[in-house]
Amino acid sequence: MRSLIRWGCVCLLTSACALGALAQNPMVTVEDARKALAGFLADPLKESAKDDAKKIVTFAMESPDVVVVMGEEETAWIKENAKNKKDYAGLLLAAFIAGNIQTQLDLGEKRNDVYSGAIQVMKTYREIRKKDPEFQSPAVEGLLKKHRDGTLLRHLAEIQEKRDAAVRPKGIKQ
Repeated sequence: MRSLIRWGCVCLLTSACALGALAQNPMVTVEDARKALAGFLADPLKESAKDDAKKIVTFAMESPDVVVVMGEEETAWIKENAKNKKDYAGLLLAAFIAGNIQTQLDLGEKRNDVYSGAIQVMKTYREIRKKDPEFQSPAVEGLLKKHRDGTLLRHLAEIQEKRDAAVRPKGIKQ
């Protein structure tokens, strides 16, 4: 699971708006993460949101209190990054992680929450579009369409089931 988080963080670091060297941050406490989440979620485009995002991602990678599992299907906007002249992949990835861990901390339950991550990506995308109407992400637009159609949760559950089936030992059914 941590390797999937690390894959996402590698993508984050290679994007032009990378959030900095995460390894240089000291361990982020739950309290620090909650403060960072509050700041980032209130306004992910403000200058201090970059520092908040660093803390959020570091917390997700290092904390035993949360789990974030993601793959290419949930984070398709990262691949689009090469085609876009504007690079918001790092910001959207931080939003995904923030939404995912916010729910876990609020409920006190360590359980990957891809749906909440996707919802936060869509909220952040709308904020980006207000600031930069030229920016478009077909992948995030696809999430928005699924959400409008009422099929987003099912779509994300199917992705998770495929991933679970791929790593489940043969002969074991869920």
